Amino acid sequence: MDRTYRFVPETGSTNDDLKEKLYQSDAPLYQVLAAGRQTGGRGRQGRAFYSPEGGVYFSVSFPLPRNCPHPAFLTLLSGLAVQKTLQKRAKTPILIKWPNDIVTGGKKLCGVLTELITAPFGPVAVVGVGLNVRFDEKDLPEDLRKTAADLFSLGIGNIDREALIREIVDSLDTFVYRERALEQPAFPYRAEYEKALSLTGRTVTRTLGEKSVTGTVKGIDDLGRLVLLTPGGTVKIDSGIVEEAPEPRSLNSFRNTIY
Repeated sequence: MDRTYRFVPETGSTNDDLKEKLYQSDAPLYQVLAAGRQTGGRGRQGRAFYSPEGGVYFSVSFPLPRNCPHPAFLTLLSGLAVQKTLQKRAKTPILIKWPNDIVTGGKKLCGVLTELITAPFGPVAVVGVGLNVRFDEKDLPEDLRKTAADLFSLGIGNIDREALIREIVDSLDTFVYRERALEQPAFPYRAEYEKALSLTGRTVTRTLGEKSVTGTVKGIDDLGRLVLLTPGGTVKIDSGIVEEAPEPRSLNSFRNTIY
């Protein structure tokens, strides 16, 4: 397919802008929209995504066949495409925090948001990517100062942004259209994804609404669900917020806090 690439200096959200254009189109649109900064960037679960000038922010549309068997696979594939592209340039491990956050050294380097909508021409997925290239920690919101990483700190801050975007998009196009990954009966990149999974063997807590479950991450299953080993048995997770659980404090440590 022929993709069109468009850049704007600033917008509220590249995902929202691209979805608006898709809703107005009677023919499939294969488009990439990039921005210098976002004033209303969004992440999963409706969370705000800080998008100052200097990062890489873009959204890409993927028109899908009607009755596509596994459109949710695109969520995992989007993380894998970004991880593979960045790992080629980095000397330190670049990992995926399920389902598609990109992390390094325990800090978030990139956020990915996948949304599925129905346009006049049929179903279409929109993948939004927000990548930290270089920032000054003092300029970050306080809650991000200890949890965010950037490419510059990894020694790869001087990048060709357009080339990076095109490489990620080409990787996704290969997954979706050439290898038809969303039409396979099982997630075809399970082994490759699990090699990059950051939380394997870690104890995590998954929260969905008021419910939560804690267990040890074993990997993912054939449908891309996160597999947890809990005292009550195996639990497979397909949604919600997953965070590493704090290690329990020892009795001696507790006693040392009593004066």
